[in-house]
Amino acid sequence: LLGTTSAGQNILLGGFSGLYFQGIADNGNLQFVTHTDRGPNGEPTGQNRPFLLPAFQPEIVSFELNKTTGEITITKRTGLFREDGTTPLTGRPNLQAGAGGTAYTDEIGVNLDDQILENDPFGADLEGIVVAPNGDFWMVDEYRPAIYHFDANGKLIARFIPQGTAAAVSQPEGTFGTEVLPVVYAQRRNNRGFEAVALEGNKLY
Repeated sequence: LLGTTSAGQNILLGGFSGLYFQGIADNGNLQFVTHTDRGPNGEPTGQNRPFLLPAFQPEIVSFELNKTTGEITITKRTGLFREDGTTPLTGRPNLQAGAGGTAYTDEIGVNLDDQILENDPFGADLEGIVVAPNGDFWMVDEYRPAIYHFDANGKLIARFIPQGTAAAVSQPEGTFGTEVLPVVYAQRRNNRGFEAVALEGNKLY
């Protein structure tokens, strides 16, 4: 159970987005790592997208698959946090610099009563994951688009985003992450950011 909505609906763990194969366990099971998306949400009305659990915290889920029985067993769940290690990330939008469909502008998060939710400058709509040899996680997101680097415990090490993001809403650089990606990446439409990631040696693709 992830949580219960304001309307009393129970929401179960699910809505996974990326998948990474880690190898074969000693018992012969296949080992995988997956992760949640931005969390349970509904179809938008105009720019407003309803979030069923506004405080939802994205997480990484490790599991094993028994090839014979088809049974999946969750072995670990790792919540994702900001760089302080204590503030949970959410899946809520980051910022709105202009009208819908323009650069640096996300949809507007609302609750089930259509009340506008506070933005999360590090809110993540995660779409892909890889595990580095040292156990760190690299993940990508379609909001900005963004590249996230987490340690093995789910604490954010760095978030890389397009240049000009903070200036677009008159905030100091660093408010939304490290601005190193090309400016043009911010020109894509809503929900058309990064969708997958691969790691080979010291390069992310």
